This record gives sequence, structure tokens and C-alpha cells, in this order.
Amino acid sequence: MIKENNSFTISCKCGTSETVSKLDDIRNLPNWFIDCHSFPVKKEYIKEILCPKCTEKRRKKMYESKNMHDKINAGYYKDFPEKFATDAIEFVGLTGHPKADKAYSYAYDRGHSSGYGETLSYLEELVDLIK
Repeated sequence: MIKENNSFTISCKCGTSETVSKLDDIRNLPNWFIDCHSFPVKKEYIKEILCPKCTEKRRKKMYESKNMHDKINAGYYKDFPEKFATDAIEFVGLTGHPKADKAYSYAYDRGHSSGYGETLSYLEELVDLIK
């Protein structure tokens, strides 16, 4: 991000850029920037800025990841919620375990109100108790 006479140029690593005025005014920011950042925006909080094309590339890469935490962060399970339970049980190594469904149900009851990440965290903690 470069300040130029009361305007700013917001650039992605790929070279996509857009010049805006008054960075603190959300109405003047490009949609692709607003979608991936929280406000208020401060320069020191911005580690990287990704345009829609680069954001989609990253999302696809995270979708293909074997790490469930990456998939959760990419929103994979928002698109495919029916896959979460099976993937979570497999991820923690409980596939085929007689108490896998019971452990998942317990973890889901405790964590689902806070999202998929919390449910997975509860399940990961339970693994040590039932293995």
C-alpha cells in the first residue's frame, strides 16, 4: 500500500492494483479488498492483500489440503457440511473405532456453536481418552 497525495494504491502480489482515496472510508475501497480484511484497517495489520483471482487460487489450494484446519479456514465445510463428520473422524484417526460416532457427537455438542474449528478441537482432545 503506497500513500500518494491523499490517495492510496492497493496492490496484490500478482500486480492487480487499484487507487483509492481516504483509506479509512470503507465506501472508497475496492470490493476485493473489503471481502478479505477486517476493519478498522491499519497498515501494520495488513500482511498481504489478495485480489479475487489470487484469493480463489489460495482457496482451491486449501480445499485440496489434507489438513482439516486449512479446509476449515478456506470455508470448505461451509460448502460441503455433510463431509465434516467423516473427515474429522478420519483426520483424528478414529476411522473404524467403535466409539468414533459417540466421540464425534460429544465434540459436536460442545463445539458446534463456535464453528467447525472448535468441534474439531474437542474431537482432537477426546482421541487421547478413547484410544
